[in-house]
Amino acid sequence: MTAADTVGPVLQRLKDTLATTTLPEKLGASGRALAARLESPVRVTVMGPPNAGKSTLINALCLHNIVPDGVELPTHRFSYGETSKAVVTRSDGSKLTLDDIAFDHVLHLDPVFIEFRLPIDVLKRMTLLEVVTDGSTEDMAAAAQWAARRCDIPIWCSREFSAAELSVWSQLPDAQKDHGFMVLTHADQLTPEATTAHLQHVSETVGDAFRIVAPVAASYALKALRSDRPDKDQMIKSSGFHALKAELLRHVETGRQADIDHAELFLDRFERSNVRKAPSALSRPTPSKPMPALQKPKASNSALTEVAEHLHAQAHVMLTDIEEFGSFAPKKIVERCLETANHLVDMVADEDALTPFHETAFGAAAEAADVLLLMTLEKTKDAAEDAVSLLLQVKRDFEVAAAA
Repeated sequence: MTAADTVGPVLQRLKDTLATTTLPEKLGASGRALAARLESPVRVTVMGPPNAGKSTLINALCLHNIVPDGVELPTHRFSYGETSKAVVTRSDGSKLTLDDIAFDHVLHLDPVFIEFRLPIDVLKRMTLLEVVTDGSTEDMAAAAQWAARRCDIPIWCSREFSAAELSVWSQLPDAQKDHGFMVLTHADQLTPEATTAHLQHVSETVGDAFRIVAPVAASYALKALRSDRPDKDQMIKSSGFHALKAELLRHVETGRQADIDHAELFLDRFERSNVRKAPSALSRPTPSKPMPALQKPKASNSALTEVAEHLHAQAHVMLTDIEEFGSFAPKKIVERCLETANHLVDMVADEDALTPFHETAFGAAAEAADVLLLMTLEKTKDAAEDAVSLLLQVKRDFEVAAAA
């Protein structure tokens, strides 16, 4: 089952929870933003210097000759629509919606940005934004920063990836660079030997600045896609385009699944009908609350014993995460901390009789789960360190309850 198969039910559950559950303001806002992401395709941005094959690559991805050769457009985006339309933004900020995409008519309106809505299947899964610049380092840098705020997966198209291009790319946020594709779009203009040497040079230049570096004969691929030749599939494969598109679609699927996972974490916290209501304040739990000076009943402390064992086991899991995921470990650790806090809430909530000591520890875990959920959704700076500190405080609260 793909992410596309599960996003609908998860989105509906999320909307129902947001409509029927009273949530703290920040959590409600995060939940609504998450729902908006699930309703929208993954945003792919194609950028790079002029004449680097950006439009050709987009045409190939869409399997359509959307932008003919020789047509010069401002920055534009392709998204899905039941019928073809062009939404033109002019320099005065006004917008016009046209029921066709006749380029002469569109360009006559002197647009600064155009959104083309087209009935093309791949656009159901991702939007394609092409960033157009004059090629100067300053213009490319400014445009790249603008695009980064509107992008989930960036693709940098280039002939050779110059030092100026590396400078522009290095200024992008890490969240974008971690998902970046470098596409050398004119591989068909080089011999196989020259392509190999050029690819090695570029790979050495960019290091780990991109998720993947791929040589693609974009024009050759587009020509093959339009042809009826019996060796059409082999032509596409040899162009490098087939491998690139497959990897891009896999990454789109991964991004969509990550959004679904975050939604399910959100729902796991707030969709339970039999769990006690958690405190609404979204402040960090502190150890300053005095424990009630009441005699502990003779009830079993089995829940607290299980809590201690679970926390100990999760510590080992997080250490494994650090070794296995490297630079991605902080994200995993925050998610592990949230899962742990939610599990602690469930474990204690299942007890029939809680002492005031247990209630205080339960409240600390529930409140921590709220804060940790925000950390997973908002990706705050130093989130992993804060998440572990928060969970350690919960651990101390449970230890006090167990000793009382």
